[in-house]
Amino acid sequence: MRMLLKDHNNATLILNVRILWRYGCSVRISVMAGYWIVNKTGLPILVKQDGTNTLAAGQHEAHEEARSLQPLLFSYADRDQPYLCTMRVGKKAQIGGTTHGQQTPWFCEKFSTDGGSCTRNLRMITSDGTPNREFCIGISVRRGWGRYMHTHIVTVAPRFLLFNNTKHNRLSFAQRHTISNPMDPVVNATHLTIIPGSSVVFHWPRVDRDTLLCVRLADEPMVRWSGGFLIDRTDAFHIPLRLQPSTILYQNAVHPLAPHCIFLNIEVTLNNATYTVCVSDADPSMLPPPLRVDNISSAPI
Repeated sequence: MRMLLKDHNNATLILNVRILWRYGCSVRISVMAGYWIVNKTGLPILVKQDGTNTLAAGQHEAHEEARSLQPLLFSYADRDQPYLCTMRVGKKAQIGGTTHGQQTPWFCEKFSTDGGSCTRNLRMITSDGTPNREFCIGISVRRGWGRYMHTHIVTVAPRFLLFNNTKHNRLSFAQRHTISNPMDPVVNATHLTIIPGSSVVFHWPRVDRDTLLCVRLADEPMVRWSGGFLIDRTDAFHIPLRLQPSTILYQNAVHPLAPHCIFLNIEVTLNNATYTVCVSDADPSMLPPPLRVDNISSAPI
């Protein structure tokens, strides 16, 4: 049987009720939600059934500003609309230290909550001529287990997750176009710094620019930014961080054939709908030569 609940906005939540009775035993009543929405993006996200004008039950003004740490119980309350879901960023989201009050969030493209995984872009459209903001998220759906076997768990996760697996270095990450003007405080606010052994959610500051990630040692101004590299595909490689001329730092960590560089190991893996970017120390003795020259011409060089 079904049980209908109303929240303070008069939105409807439908719960499933199972009653198990056995002769000589107590009556067991189980109340279950059809769907859980688990938000791991670090963003305030609000959801609704596609085709309806009201948000799903259980969401209030605080959800417009900060994400909920608890799963949202979700159901399709309108039987006349398709059983599809859509979502948007909160109107008072504080991103990059500022409140985007002049931006209007748009609902993303609809998606199914019955299984599988997909990606969606959450857009915030500006009205003052500044660049629009867009967040890429991953959505994965699986069935619960045990007592939750009748519930679909919809996990909304960031598309990118950055890990600092180095032993001693704080790392800074930035989109490539933001490193050209280090004195701009607005641009520097988009840079992320991670201490060793920790991780952070990453969203591109500008999706209309090259989506290439750069990394540097946060506490060493004599070490330059790396070149940009892709993080939207599984891969494993090394990147060099160039030292400023006459720098004698990290002589025990440089490649013997490239004493002007420090190397880091980058590993990009895909877990459900999230790309995990792990940065770790590279052993100089195990690295291949930093440069390779292939002569494919017919003349000796």
